Amino acid sequence: MLKTIYLLEVLKSPGNKLFCLLLLSSSVVFLSASLVLGFDPLWTLWNIPVRPYFADLLVITGAGDSLREGLDPLYLNPGDPWNRELNYPRIWQSIVSNLGIGKQDTLVLGVAFIALFLFGTCICFPRYDKATAVLLYFAIGSPAAILAIERANSDILLFFVLSVMLIMSRLSGFLTALFLLIASFLKFFPIFATTILLRYSPRLSTTLFLIVTLCFSTYLWWHGTDLTQIFTSTLKGFTVFSYGGRSHSLNLAFLPSLIPCFAILTITYVYFLINTSSNISETPDSRFIDSFRIGASIYVGTFLLGNNWSYRLIFLFFVIPQLSYWLSRTDCKPLPLLTLTAIFFSLWSIILDPIPFSGAIDEIANWLLFSALFYFLLESSPAWMKRYLTFQQHSTNNNSS
Repeated sequence: MLKTIYLLEVLKSPGNKLFCLLLLSSSVVFLSASLVLGFDPLWTLWNIPVRPYFADLLVITGAGDSLREGLDPLYLNPGDPWNRELNYPRIWQSIVSNLGIGKQDTLVLGVAFIALFLFGTCICFPRYDKATAVLLYFAIGSPAAILAIERANSDILLFFVLSVMLIMSRLSGFLTALFLLIASFLKFFPIFATTILLRYSPRLSTTLFLIVTLCFSTYLWWHGTDLTQIFTSTLKGFTVFSYGGRSHSLNLAFLPSLIPCFAILTITYVYFLINTSSNISETPDSRFIDSFRIGASIYVGTFLLGNNWSYRLIFLFFVIPQLSYWLSRTDCKPLPLLTLTAIFFSLWSIILDPIPFSGAIDEIANWLLFSALFYFLLESSPAWMKRYLTFQQHSTNNNSS
């Protein structure tokens, strides 16, 4: 019932309707052009290297064939065309095995993943204006998003799960925690989106955080030594095709890469403590702050992991409506504008790869985003959390966010 009411509310918004119309018309044009030219020439428009369709999904569907041969695809996966190990938690093996999934299902699953992703972008935000609709449209048409679609990477499925979580967060904190755990069990990194739990009262937020932490820690313990294999078998991106603390150098070890990351976070935190003149705050009805916390936390958290392919930038879509709102306010334009500029440069930087120094500029944009989104996370914290962050005395009379 709540979901039906929510969708009806969304469809009444001029901004939401404009985005859906632009997305639908562009999809029709793209598919029509593909019938005439084929898909390969179209991918090259975004400077995306051409590979067999849904290449990233093939590692999952191919694992089904490897399992039926009695092999462990986490370590040996001949079902994949490039013999890539299945760098996913073992829950994926249970899914493909129980559903009988194999390479023959790649096309159907890929189309389903893409459809859910596009649907997720249409439903995950409450009502927004036309300017925000245009920003979201240019984000979803970026090379980073097209790369995720062309590869049918599982991140687009996780985007849909988190979109549903956003809707459910208005109904129940425990449903929010459940969807967060489902996404995190599938691919670990969505656990960074735990910040969405800050939408609830201090007591409920703390309870849900402890439940999520216990469940996720138990899940990690259950994987044991598989964690190292999953991490090392994951192919790493480089320059404009990636972001993170190690994206500028594939030879940089993980721990040394954390030194500059934590230095930036420390400087940003100190700035947050001394910047008492800031007028940044969440929207009055918190319409977009929940999605902002999801997208910003995932970016900051995955940046610390060191190296992520650019398709993971799709989770930055979640921060755009809130930044657009802050930009519309006359008292706090510069930083939101700078952040949005950095976001769109990162989303579109793949197309600039042939241009000299594009990789260096993209690296600067990524580090700027890392600091700015962390600052916004701190500054937009609920009042009860901000008292802890700024070492102020906590009032026991305030029981809500």
